[in-house]
Amino acid sequence: MGKYVQQLLENLEHIKKVPPPQTDYANLYPNHPALEYGLDYIVEWEMAPQVSMNELFQFEAANFPPAEKLTSPQMQALVDKILEVWAAFNFWATLHEGLPIDKVYTVLAKFWKEEPVTYVSEGHCELELCNYVVENCPWGEAFCDCKKNLAEMEDFEMEPVDEEWWNKGLQKNPDGSSAGWINPDLLDENGKLKDFPKWNSEDGDLPF
Repeated sequence: MGKYVQQLLENLEHIKKVPPPQTDYANLYPNHPALEYGLDYIVEWEMAPQVSMNELFQFEAANFPPAEKLTSPQMQALVDKILEVWAAFNFWATLHEGLPIDKVYTVLAKFWKEEPVTYVSEGHCELELCNYVVENCPWGEAFCDCKKNLAEMEDFEMEPVDEEWWNKGLQKNPDGSSAGWINPDLLDENGKLKDFPKWNSEDGDLPF
């Protein structure tokens, strides 16, 4: 198994160094309203498709051996390399302290296999490894961190006017697919992008 794990690590290192070619979303969606304000990255954030990690990385999660066939150092090496690959593709996963390495390895491999992601070339995407349903916590009851997070979320209260603007900021993609997110400050009272003046780099700060 040692040689197989070493080959896996080498394959993952290669994936890390070869990100996908950047898609020209501004060219694909020339009528997107964000282009009027030079916000090309918003087009990518809204229009980039969801794909499986198997497809994105061209590497099947089935290649990862079950945890019981690996030693703790082998699992740690694979976990570290998986997180490096994700970071190279602008994906960030937060792991709370005290998790056993076999649990972390299993959850990451399962996420790679089952959860679709949206790759963007700018910024980063936070990967939600937990769905905040305590009874279905992937870490198991003994290591569940959901209760604390849910308690913090319940303590947070949004003012009605802020909640209204937040809801307006959740916009469906033109094709009706998964919702993208637009800063509510960019929208008018009808949920449409405000009519900002044209902007270029010589104008200084953006008009919002």
